Amino acid sequence: MADRNASGKNGFSVDDFMLAAQRGDRDTLEQALKAGMKIDAIDPHGNSALMYAAAAGQTKTCHWLIEQGIDKATVNDWGLGAREWSRWSSNADDIRKLVY
Repeated sequence: MADRNASGKNGFSVDDFMLAAQRGDRDTLEQALKAGMKIDAIDPHGNSALMYAAAAGQTKTCHWLIEQGIDKATVNDWGLGAREWSRWSSNADDIRKLVY
């Protein structure tokens, strides 16, 4: 289940976590998790790191987040999930194979 109450942990904010996912910055994602960030952290609109990675076409990051146990079924405040976010990716077919 997504964690809407996840706050900044040891210097990492939820925004930092989402930006790292969007950029495919696995090192920062790993550091944030080690510092206490929860894999299912969501931003104020209910968006998860998987959604950001999917929209940016970060196939390897999507795969890694799924391996770490992120909830693929999370939807944001508008009812959109990683599947819908993947439509904005230039490699949408590759992302959809992971998030379906």
